[in-house]
Amino acid sequence: MNHQIDFRQKIVDTWPESLDDSLARKDWGYSPKFNINELTKIMTNLVVKKSKMKPKKKLNKNKHLILYFFFNLISFLFLFFLLATSIA
Repeated sequence: MNHQIDFRQKIVDTWPESLDDSLARKDWGYSPKFNINELTKIMTNLVVKKSKMKPKKKLNKNKHLILYFFFNLISFLFLFFLLATSIA
């Protein structure tokens, strides 16, 4: 697999290494309704349902890992957006 870094890497480099929601939990009683795995399952099911995909065969391990990585990335970005907008 080949990968060439483009302009989006500069955007990613500005993101924090990790998110700490401990102050939101302490001050506001914040508690997330979903974790990354649950959100990934929900998003995967919605994508399959919307695209009306009918699996004809099992995905091989590489395709499964790529999809898993993609949906986890999307889930992380979604949660990051939610956290960022709730603080602003």
